Amino acid sequence: MKYIREFRERFAARGHFRAADAEKFLAQKGAGAGYHKLLLHNMARRGEISRVTRGTYTFMKGTSALSSIFSPSYHGLQEALTLHKIWGQATNQVIITPRKIRSGQRAVLGRKVIVRRIGRKMFFGHEIINYGGEWLNV
Repeated sequence: MKYIREFRERFAARGHFRAADAEKFLAQKGAGAGYHKLLLHNMARRGEISRVTRGTYTFMKGTSALSSIFSPSYHGLQEALTLHKIWGQATNQVIITPRKIRSGQRAVLGRKVIVRRIGRKMFFGHEIINYGGEWLNV
């Protein structure tokens, strides 16, 4: 665990990072080939980082930055209404993306998230808003 301080300094400011990013960073520092897996596993077990999707991790506790993980993507209509303070009810987070990923319901960071795929031609009409210090596609 001699690289953990440098690892935190490098990746804590990011919204999310991938296991491949951690592997590359640790290889540059001189760590062994599989050390990144051990480090990520131990940090996740201690609760320092959270696994968002397979191979993607975050130091953040909230799920509002998920649109950047499934990029290009934006938040769905019900959540957009909530973010614009038009709708007062809490809703399940809906992420809409043109990427070819498994759509459906997922449990991410302890919350239910619904991922939907649409065609590239239909991916338009979103805006970027600042919500709680994070820039979100809505």
